Amino acid sequence: MVLTEHEAKSMSQETTFARDVRDDTALERTVRQLAGDVAGYLRKSNLAGSTIRLKLRWPDFSTLTRQSTLPQRTDDETIIAGTALTLLHACGSPVRRFGSSVSV
Repeated sequence: MVLTEHEAKSMSQETTFARDVRDDTALERTVRQLAGDVAGYLRKSNLAGSTIRLKLRWPDFSTLTRQSTLPQRTDDETIIAGTALTLLHACGSPVRRFGSSVSV
């Protein structure tokens, strides 16, 4: 038997939409929800992260990732969501699958 212990390197949440989503309001709502989930996991684990990563899957199922590194570590959902929204607005839509993660 092999036992290993390791610390989490990132916390992430993803969702897949039943249809391609073009509605910016719906995408922003999803970003905020996932950021809140990730921030909650970080706080529950007494962790904070500095690199916010956005993962998008387009209607043709190609995948795009973008990330931004913050000047200091955070577990604040407002900061995580704001950073993810900035990345999302630079990428466009429609989106089929969306994910957000924070590297700790």
